[in-house]
Amino acid sequence: MILGVPTWFDGELPNYWDEFVPEIEDMDLKGKKIAIFGNGNQKEYSENFVDGIGIMANLLQQRGATIIGHTSAEGYTFEKSRALIGDKFMGLALDFENQAGKNKDRIKNWAENIKKEFNL
Repeated sequence: MILGVPTWFDGELPNYWDEFVPEIEDMDLKGKKIAIFGNGNQKEYSENFVDGIGIMANLLQQRGATIIGHTSAEGYTFEKSRALIGDKFMGLALDFENQAGKNKDRIKNWAENIKKEFNL
C-alpha cells in the first residue's frame, strides 16, 4: 500500500481519516509493506512538520506493518517532526508552500526506491 497523509493544523491527521483509523486499529498488518507520503509546511508549522506521516506510520507499525520509503531530512528546515527517526522521515515529506521546486525530484527518487523495496 501507498498512503498519502497530509498534516493538518498543529500536527493532526485530517478529519477524513477519522473513519479509516478505527478500521486500521482492527487490522492485522503483519507482513505488509506500506509506504507513506505527506504534505506539510516547514516554515509555518515548524514544530510539527509532516507529523501526519509519523502518526500514521506508528499506527501501522503497531498493527505489524513494515514502513518502507524512508527519506533523508537533509535540505529541510524545521524544529521537530513526529515523522523523524534519526535523520530520516518515515516516508516522503513534501512542502508545496516552501519547496515546490524540489518535489518533482523527491517524488521521482522516492518512487524508484519504493519500487525496489516492494520488489517490483
